[in-house]
Amino acid sequence: MSEVSLSYRNEEVAVITRQLRFGESVSVVGVSGMGKSNLFRYLQRTDVRQALFQTNWKNYLIVGVDSNALNAITEIAVYDLLLESIITELKRVRVTAEAAAQVARLHGAIKNTGSVVDSKRAFDQVMRLLLDPNPSWQVAILFDQFDQVYQLLPGHFFANLRFLRDEYKRRICYMTFTREELPRLCSTKECEEFYELAALNVMTLGPYNSADAQMLLDSIVGRYEQHWSDSLCRTVLELTKCHPGIMKATIVALLSGQLEPSELDQLKPAEIVVVRGINHECEKIFESLSKEEKTGLRKSLLGNSADVDADVLKRLNFKRLITNQTFALGPLFTEYVTKVAPRPSAATKIQAGPVRIDTAGEVWVNHNVIQPPLTKKELLLLGYFCLEPGRLRSKDEIISHVYSSEYEAGNSVSDEALNALVRRLRERIEPVAQGRCRIATVRGKGYRFEIPSEAW
Repeated sequence: MSEVSLSYRNEEVAVITRQLRFGESVSVVGVSGMGKSNLFRYLQRTDVRQALFQTNWKNYLIVGVDSNALNAITEIAVYDLLLESIITELKRVRVTAEAAAQVARLHGAIKNTGSVVDSKRAFDQVMRLLLDPNPSWQVAILFDQFDQVYQLLPGHFFANLRFLRDEYKRRICYMTFTREELPRLCSTKECEEFYELAALNVMTLGPYNSADAQMLLDSIVGRYEQHWSDSLCRTVLELTKCHPGIMKATIVALLSGQLEPSELDQLKPAEIVVVRGINHECEKIFESLSKEEKTGLRKSLLGNSADVDADVLKRLNFKRLITNQTFALGPLFTEYVTKVAPRPSAATKIQAGPVRIDTAGEVWVNHNVIQPPLTKKELLLLGYFCLEPGRLRSKDEIISHVYSSEYEAGNSVSDEALNALVRRLRERIEPVAQGRCRIATVRGKGYRFEIPSEAW
């Protein structure tokens, strides 16, 4: 992080600094590769703290707890890491050697006892040791890679963190860095009470702004002693939409010869996203989502957001994966989601010969998914036909089922509108079916969905 300037993540850092000054807890949420750990480490830098808090910077103890350092997620292990992190912070700030020595002694005394009670007591004593004699001090504990810790530790661990906060009020605060919103990770009473501390200060980490993205690009390219044209830099930023992880992978692919810089602007996203590192970054983002979010993201990207649950759309917007119904992470991730990513398995809802409609609303014909997805009315019509293949459906029957809201309201649906809907469905299904099913017109009576016996 030494190459990161003091302008890094300006907007986000300004909000965080304000909350830390007020002793408020903060929850930072961001999908994989969005730079949460970079921000976590950046906030601990001495020069950053001096710039943010100026003459009072030594009054702010910013303790960074990186869960990657844990061999196992247990209370004892986390308390042990907390104490080690506090010692590191005291040495970094150099407030007082005596305080660091006292904490080290307490830590050493319980290091190998294997007692949760002793570990908790040592941590509580350390917090009092720091705060009681120093009324101007504030302690902010930053938890990186916090998802599993929040899911797996027992509730009384978080109840103790909440107790200490209540005892010292705004002199203790917590900042968590997670891929998922805390309430979706754990909903026990103790976790809810811990989350209440940050509930009003939840921040979503999105892609870099153009200045930070250019700084990242320049720092990596500079290490290879290369200089890129403005045109090449713009192409990289446009393809990745400044997502840090995808950007790094794309830059490395260009520097290593996996992609030819002079040809990048001529390549299609499909030709770029299959490169190993880029593919891996896209996969990490996609696999961090829930099954419902994966399905909703794909549907939104394919222009079928009307069929996505409102809560799922809200979560996708919150995570900066879509913005105002516009896909936010660029052409490479778009290509991955629509063409490369494995589709979440869904149970069959209706099966008729070569046609299968699954519970996610996707239509498969001859084992090929129909893309882009059928419209809502096309899907209703196909499902209605598939319920009883071979049965003649009158126009009135079809209208009452497919246009139910209009039918119930007493509004008429013209034959032309129905004929156009049937024609569109034929154009979507029959070429893929290759003769294994068809929608037959029975003149003057209606339509019949026909499947030859050999197609079953």
